[in-house]
Amino acid sequence: MLIQQRVSDTELNVTRQEQAELERLILEHDRIAQRFTRPRQMIYLFVRRAGNQGVGAYVLLEALKTYSPNARPATVYRALDYLLRLGLVVKIDSQSKFFARSPHSSQRLCLFMVCSGCGSVHEFIDPFCEKKIEDSVLGAGRVIDKKAIEISVLCEMCHPVAGQRTP
Repeated sequence: MLIQQRVSDTELNVTRQEQAELERLILEHDRIAQRFTRPRQMIYLFVRRAGNQGVGAYVLLEALKTYSPNARPATVYRALDYLLRLGLVVKIDSQSKFFARSPHSSQRLCLFMVCSGCGSVHEFIDPFCEKKIEDSVLGAGRVIDKKAIEISVLCEMCHPVAGQRTP
């Protein structure tokens, strides 16, 4: 009996793994007085299912309208704002798309490798880089506002020799 408005298994073909993750998130965020409402759950699932290709806000709106015909852009943007504040998703500005963050990285400073060829995005955590960047920012008297750094790369598919090392 987590919440009455949870996304039903049959409504979105939610897998057991997705349902377990949603229930964990509901419990975690309800404890801090934030409601993981049905639209927020649905938007989260849509973003997570987009994988490393990400998804734009208007594509999310169209997907949401399939289940809630009266959905408006504000509904999507409020849900995305909530998910961004909690660190569950990240917006990759260079693509104007949203990507789900790894469950263990939601509050960490992450590097996002964005392929300039195919547009795929891969999250990367490097504790050394994270510490160095945080120390540099704090040393300059600043505070990190967004814990996502975009790096333009060519993935193995777009630049096959990238995976080969020269002697």
